[in-house]
Amino acid sequence: MEKKRVAVTGVGLVTALGTGTEETWKGLLEGRSGVGPISRFDTSLYSTRIAAEVKDFDPLKWFDKKDVKKMDYFIHYAVAAADFAMKQSGLVIFLPSLKAMLWLLTRVDPSRA
Repeated sequence: MEKKRVAVTGVGLVTALGTGTEETWKGLLEGRSGVGPISRFDTSLYSTRIAAEVKDFDPLKWFDKKDVKKMDYFIHYAVAAADFAMKQSGLVIFLPSLKAMLWLLTRVDPSRA
């Protein structure tokens, strides 16, 4: 039996221009740059002092306060982007908890894409 693949398409963006596809697209159309001085750590020991940092991102829209402290920024961004993509795709999957969502996200195998 031949395996068939299904692609669920949706776009989820968390960028230096904004959180969400609409906000990022608006920033692109306005010609804004997301690049600016690094604000998350002291750059005095580095030659590079600019980056495209994600600003005005509120992880509390996706996580409880106690969970936010347990995770790095990249996890916040990945979950938010996945949420945006799922909503845009129209696919509805019931995930009973954050743990279920994180379990699903960590099971993605890029070599099978």
